[in-house]
Amino acid sequence: MYRSLSYIVIICILLCGCSEHIENTDYEHEEKEVYTIDESLDYVEYTSDDGIFRVVLYVEEGPYIADNNIEIYSTLEYIGNKESIEIWHGIPYFNYQLSNGEDSFSDGLTLNSLNKSVLNKNEVYIKPFVKNGGWSADQEDSEFWEEYYKEEELKLPIGTYTLIAYCNFSLSKDSDDYTNVIEVNIVVEE
Repeated sequence: MYRSLSYIVIICILLCGCSEHIENTDYEHEEKEVYTIDESLDYVEYTSDDGIFRVVLYVEEGPYIADNNIEIYSTLEYIGNKESIEIWHGIPYFNYQLSNGEDSFSDGLTLNSLNKSVLNKNEVYIKPFVKNGGWSADQEDSEFWEEYYKEEELKLPIGTYTLIAYCNFSLSKDSDDYTNVIEVNIVVEE
């Protein structure tokens, strides 16, 4: 349901001569990431626990002001019966989508390759929010999107946004996608 666009499609678009810009900074193997949590901030926590995985979404406590940074990250923890679990996935295996209903501020793009990772029981994996998406140079607002994706921080214009944080993997090589999703609204004011 939340499966993201394939890089093959994006590459085909680029090779066909379309003037599309693609920005994504999260395609390195995720276990090697180092993410520092800003512990001086207060976060609102949203939890989804299905007995296999516990996902916690942390969103910096509001109010949210236009063009001010909003810190977001999630944690993923295997809590099942085994000492570890194999997951099958593209990159990244945990992703975010962010939209105001008209425009997408993060598409949840995934490199569709078949990778296997082992997640250890009770080990907490930190997954920072990273913007990813694309735009056309022919769009009226292409300059806005170019600046938006150049900035690492999440700075949103005034509006109401839906943020979706979700697991993007399967529990076996041949199974359907595993589903564990958290969806919240963020209201950005003047």
